[in-house]
Amino acid sequence: MRTRLWVAATRCTGRLVCWSLALAMATGAVEASIAPDPAWWRSTWLVPWWATPAALLLWAPLRVAEKRAVRAGGTDSESAEPEPGGPDDRTAYDTAA
Repeated sequence: MRTRLWVAATRCTGRLVCWSLALAMATGAVEASIAPDPAWWRSTWLVPWWATPAALLLWAPLRVAEKRAVRAGGTDSESAEPEPGGPDDRTAYDTAA
C-alpha cells in the first residue's frame, strides 16, 4: 500500500515537471515571437521557468523513495506479474532447451 502512495506521488510530481516545462517553453516562445508589452507579463512568463527546477527538486527524492519502496516490497505496485525477460519468464527457447 505504501508503495502505491510513493508511485502516485512520484507520478503527480513528474507530471508537474513536464507541464511546467511545457508551459515555460510556450511562454518563452510567446516572449520571443510576440514580445507582449503588459507590465505583468515581464514577471509572469518567468514563473514556469522557476517552477520547473522547483518541481525537479521535489521529484528527485520522491523517485528515490519510490525505488526503495518497490525494492523493499519485492514486487512492482502496478502489477503482480513478472517483467518480461525476468527470471520467471519462460520463453519458447527456454522450454525447448
